Amino acid sequence: MGRIVAAHGIQGWVKLKAFTQDPEGLDEYAEWVVKTPQGWRYMALEDFAARPNGTMAKLAGCEDRNAAETYRGVVLEAEP
Repeated sequence: MGRIVAAHGIQGWVKLKAFTQDPEGLDEYAEWVVKTPQGWRYMALEDFAARPNGTMAKLAGCEDRNAAETYRGVVLEAEP
């Protein structure tokens, strides 16, 4: 589905590198599966934005820039 490439802003948003043809369709999934160094983890999608300058997401439990930075480089999968 994609990978988190960076933190975006100060409210816990992450910038994504989508591996799908239509990144806007990623917001149809209520939960994403995030591959962290500790293993796979389910995270609810709180908000999503596909803009010309990039695709961004707000994941539940990721409340600030410091938290978002910890997810840099992790792989994302979708949970229908």
